[in-house]
Amino acid sequence: MRGIALAATHETRLTASGRRVPLPLVDVVDEPYLTTLCRRLAAVPDMSEIIVVTNDAIFREIEDWAASLPDLGVTVRSVNDGTLQPEDRKGAVADILFALDAIGVEDDILIVGGDNWFTYDLNEFVQQSLDRSPSVAVTRVSPGPLTSRFGWVELADGGLISRFVEHPGSSTSDQTLKASCVYYLSANDLSWLQEFEKTESTVCSPGTFFAWLVERADVFGIELKGKWHGDRASRGPDALSLRDIVRQVANPRYTTWERQAAKELEWATSHADLVDALEDQDANKRIIAAQLLGHSRATDEYGRELLSKQGLEAVISALLRHLGDDATNTTDGTWQSDDDERPVSVSDTVARSLMNLGYAESPQAVREKATRTKAP
Repeated sequence: MRGIALAATHETRLTASGRRVPLPLVDVVDEPYLTTLCRRLAAVPDMSEIIVVTNDAIFREIEDWAASLPDLGVTVRSVNDGTLQPEDRKGAVADILFALDAIGVEDDILIVGGDNWFTYDLNEFVQQSLDRSPSVAVTRVSPGPLTSRFGWVELADGGLISRFVEHPGSSTSDQTLKASCVYYLSANDLSWLQEFEKTESTVCSPGTFFAWLVERADVFGIELKGKWHGDRASRGPDALSLRDIVRQVANPRYTTWERQAAKELEWATSHADLVDALEDQDANKRIIAAQLLGHSRATDEYGRELLSKQGLEAVISALLRHLGDDATNTTDGTWQSDDDERPVSVSDTVARSLMNLGYAESPQAVREKATRTKAP
């Protein structure tokens, strides 16, 4: 079996240090996301090689990344599709065909998007796919306007996909069974890609190919436990899925000060960045940073996976240092809250965040425990 990671992106992200890096190489908990993705692929039984498909714009950086990889037990090879400008991009399906042709693959293949974060088990997906190929990993998402951007499927008996719609638009925003960018094709099914190429444009997503294939062959949707964060995560594939949590915790509908402070923290790409923000002179930023840190583990499955035990200890230690900070949210020098008569203090926010992180059962218990811990 071969793994194919699609990483021919032209998108970059500005890190907190001011350096721009290709999207798949943004750090997610102490290592580039592409490294984590290759670890997951390498852990699949019978995986013999991982092919990272990239482009000429970031090929050197991908090559440098590959040269520094730890031993994953399988070969990781990068191939360059030769495109330099976004307007010349081949498209994901063309890149899959390019990879297969470049290295003469005739094995089963497991395809994953190089900028999509997910928490489910690839091993489980492959095991269920062995006798149900072609197959697509599917996950459930909450209904709402964001789902209109996703490809979605309807499943019949036995997991057979009866309908597959890629990028459906707002009219189908009530659909909740999302097709993830994780696909399995047996060696016998690879010929479908060549059939697609004969009549269709390959400057398209894998989902477009699979939607076409559903009309011509039995394609299975394998629903997995866990979460898929898609391009929402890729817009900052960071330790907190920051923008998602900003929407949940510092909802701009509620307060002016939250909206501005949250916007100014969008550069953060790790828990460490938010810990640093706890030292900002602006109390609003300290409050938002504390809120985000408090929601990065206890209330979000994504955060629970990404915040390691060591990272959690560091976050708790940083928050404890700010437990006595009584500064409040301010606008032009005075506190303001659009929907609340009371100011919000850094100290109270830190106490609630520590409670969310499991330090103690209530904000008052947090303060009491912190006092006991400091006592000689």
